[in-house]
Amino acid sequence: MTIDITGISNENEFYTHHYLSAILEKDLKDVFKQWNQRSQDTGTPQPQALLGSLRKPFFTALTSLEREKDTQQRLSIQRKFAARLLSALGYEYHFQVVDLDDAGSIPLLGGIQKPNGAPDLWIMESLADIEDSADPLEMSIDPAQYPEGKADTSPRGRIIMGQAIEEVITRHVFGRSEPPRWVLLMEFSRVLLLDRTKWHEKRVLRFDIREILDRRETTTLQAMAALLHKDSICPTDGTPYWIPWMKIPTNMPLPYPKI
Repeated sequence: MTIDITGISNENEFYTHHYLSAILEKDLKDVFKQWNQRSQDTGTPQPQALLGSLRKPFFTALTSLEREKDTQQRLSIQRKFAARLLSALGYEYHFQVVDLDDAGSIPLLGGIQKPNGAPDLWIMESLADIEDSADPLEMSIDPAQYPEGKADTSPRGRIIMGQAIEEVITRHVFGRSEPPRWVLLMEFSRVLLLDRTKWHEKRVLRFDIREILDRRETTTLQAMAALLHKDSICPTDGTPYWIPWMKIPTNMPLPYPKI
């Protein structure tokens, strides 16, 4: 079975092209066997089946989103679907506002902490624009994304208002005194996976949710699930399913100065 990664963009070689074309399929075979065995043992659907079941909810929500002009209502539609997508990928939707040292705070849809309490993964959101054409990294954080639509307007908070999310991540998230290793950036129809150790080269793994769900190709859904699932990136027992590049020195310096 050849894995079809249509709808998954390996921008600036987040993985090497050789890995995706020649090695990925072999590495994922054991993951799929584990999922199948767990499904048989527990009766729960496999992750790719959970993703596939989101096709109808996605396009129903998309129709509502295309008709809705109010920012708060659009955000509500987007977050309801995000919660379902995150659940399918093994994450818990948990809205929170976190501090960015000297740059105010940002809203998150969830996150994973290391055993010592340090952040391992942050789930950020980019509010889908009406035309759904802008790159999620080029969007800025909207005041509507904060509780009651009220952003941090203190001198510290104003540092990030109006900045592109790409700059916020570079300077204030990965430049934080205790930064997460991973960022999942979620927009309604797109999900981006960022790794702090690769971000200085702007390597990004992009997932076009609309295309992936519309095509309903099983191997693509399997690949998306394996590449984004919590058990692949931040497993509870600390042992990743398969990711060969997870191990890095614990004393690796930050690629960016703390701003």
